[in-house]
Amino acid sequence: MTDPVSVKNYFIEPNADLKAADLSDADLSGLDLTEANLTGAWLFNSDLTDATLTSAILREAILTDAVLKNASLRKADLRDAELNYADLSEADLSEADLTNAGLTNADLRDADLRDADLSKANLTNADLKGADLRDADLTDANLSNVDSNNDGSRVYSISGTLEVDQELSLNIDTKDPEGYNSNYIPTYQ
Repeated sequence: MTDPVSVKNYFIEPNADLKAADLSDADLSGLDLTEANLTGAWLFNSDLTDATLTSAILREAILTDAVLKNASLRKADLRDAELNYADLSEADLSEADLTNAGLTNADLRDADLRDADLSKANLTNADLKGADLRDADLTDANLSNVDSNNDGSRVYSISGTLEVDQELSLNIDTKDPEGYNSNYIPTYQ
């Protein structure tokens, strides 16, 4: 077990109780916050690169402009969290609960979102290039202007409900699953 690290007069360690803590602009890169309670914490513009937040509680946390590149957020509770403009590229968000999370303009390139709950999340203008969304729940998520160009090597399932007069567009990559055969013709059922 590692010794706690003091950041802005808070002790950072696994299982830490950091409810409503103000850690804005803090350097938390590489730190272990496994199962920490960060409910309502302010992490605006903080650096959490390579941090471990596995099973952490971040409900209603403010992570706007935070850098979480390559962070482990596996099974994290991020319900109602604000992650607008956050850098979550290459982050592990598998099995995370992002219900009703704000992810406007978030960078989710190459993020692992397998089995994540993104229901009712706002992903407007988010960058999902290369993100793994297998078995993710996107029910009622706002996917307006999402950038999701991919190499055709992943399978996505998108479901949701549209209001009257809303437009839905879906781009289908016609490459084969390995991305090699440009003559592949998809079949629909």
